[in-house]
Amino acid sequence: MDRTLPLHPLHSLLPLDQPFTPAMARSVGISSRALSRMLSAGLVRRVLRGVYVASTARPSAALRANSVGLVLRPGDVVVIQDNSSGVFLIQRILRTVQKMD
Repeated sequence: MDRTLPLHPLHSLLPLDQPFTPAMARSVGISSRALSRMLSAGLVRRVLRGVYVASTARPSAALRANSVGLVLRPGDVVVIQDNSSGVFLIQRILRTVQKMD
């Protein structure tokens, strides 16, 4: 007997490996209430205040940088730990912010 596997609710609406904001979710038809239910069900996780990612996304410096890039405003300052991953992170954030301009 063939079993139909349910698709992840975010599949084809938002990239599953990239962070998103509630506004981005709303733009593809995911309400704040639905996002809250997905968070409670463990389908998404909060990366930062106002930034979410599918629970299947692997944690990485690139994911953190893209997350920060979604919430930075002109004039914001990012303070990071002084190490090689921090250098990568700040470079990634700067590229993300430059794309937003």
